[in-house]
Amino acid sequence: MAKKISVIYTGGTIAMVEGRDGVLRPPEDPREFAHSVPDIYKEYDVYFKSILNKDSTDMMPDDWMEIIESIKIEIENNNPDGIVVIHGVDTICFTASAVSYALGPFLDRPVVFTGAQLPANKIFGDGKINIIRSAVVAATSEVNEVMILFNTKVFRACRAQKDDDKDFDAIKSPAFPPLILIKDPLEKSNRRKKNDEYNNNDEYNNKDFNNFISGILPIPLCPGNSMKMQLKALTHEVCKGIILFSFGGYTVPSIKKNNYIDFIKEAKKNEKPILIASHYPTITTEDKLYQSGRNASKEGAIPVSGYVLPALITKFSWVLANTINIDYSTRVTIIKNAMQNPYVGEITNEIDGEITNEKDEFSTDSFLNFFPKYEQKK
Repeated sequence: MAKKISVIYTGGTIAMVEGRDGVLRPPEDPREFAHSVPDIYKEYDVYFKSILNKDSTDMMPDDWMEIIESIKIEIENNNPDGIVVIHGVDTICFTASAVSYALGPFLDRPVVFTGAQLPANKIFGDGKINIIRSAVVAATSEVNEVMILFNTKVFRACRAQKDDDKDFDAIKSPAFPPLILIKDPLEKSNRRKKNDEYNNNDEYNNKDFNNFISGILPIPLCPGNSMKMQLKALTHEVCKGIILFSFGGYTVPSIKKNNYIDFIKEAKKNEKPILIASHYPTITTEDKLYQSGRNASKEGAIPVSGYVLPALITKFSWVLANTINIDYSTRVTIIKNAMQNPYVGEITNEIDGEITNEKDEFSTDSFLNFFPKYEQKK
């Protein structure tokens, strides 16, 4: 019996058509894309579902939630062996990271995101081969995680980031090795999730953790920045949380005319949770080494480290959305716990590939404490 896969189409360059002016645009009818790779229909029992038809630059948290819901419906209605999600390259790592948090460590089949640098109708491009390889991984790998496939590598979704606009190896994972290398047979890493330990969890499955929130303000610190430029954001209702990207040591500018400690105080006053992360995903953010870091932590900023940008943004969005009605001091405690601990392998403490602590990369126990049953505000 042929393996079953669901293919969920959301748009992206991989399906775009070239106009007479040479400009790429989404197709008028996504169903035209459904049979652009006939080989997978010969090999597998394919369910094709088009839910969006967007350039991924336009993707928003609401779209993440629609994709998550579609994946859950496919699992419930069609019970495929695996799922392939077709997505644009620009924000594929954001969407795939969001999906990994929402589906959680109890995911029981592969979910493979893929896209391309060129449309699938370009015979020398990467579109068709990425779809075919994604179908193989979804149907046969038995690696039950949310992943991103590009060219010959398959990455843990929440460890990946876009690295290039032209190269067929557009996706990189700077601090974590690929889960699968496309070879014959597939070469699977021993760092993948241990599937037998996370088969099911009724407490998790009965909860709805699909929500994400818009309004995160990322602020990369650089010489010459003035915190006065960002102060107004703290009083705006659209702003839900802030991430300061430091130079790597949890330090923030603290001279009199540009004192980000004052900015952190204002964020607390306006009940806007604030994280301090590093520009670099492999660097630990230490809040006790430097005085400005100590002061930032004392005023309520939360140090985080080890994230690539898409995984950090989406996880913060997810945690904020699921704690929105909790009193502020309790909320900050939950956010700190959630952001400093792994959930689906998004962070690890490791040097040269060796894990330096005993925390499970898939930390279900810590997750179930992320959002405890606090009294919700009326």
